[in-house]
Amino acid sequence: MKRKPKRAKFEVGYDRRLAQWVGRGRTPVGSRYAIGFEKKPEAVAWMVGLARRQQPSQLFIKGRNGKIQDERTFGNDPRRTKG
Repeated sequence: MKRKPKRAKFEVGYDRRLAQWVGRGRTPVGSRYAIGFEKKPEAVAWMVGLARRQQPSQLFIKGRNGKIQDERTFGNDPRRTKG
């Protein structure tokens, strides 16, 4: 049986303590990422680029309230549905 590679997990969210948008993530090999931005679109763009380089990966984009607004998958998506 062939094992599926583990996914790198990334997220963009607002950190109230730092008063900025923060991109965080972890790869299956243990590398960690954390970087702050003044604006959400900058954080999303940077994390999308990182997630594309670390395929297979998943990116969660959260709002100021902490709820997930969008989820993006890069690489081999196990789901067969669009979106």
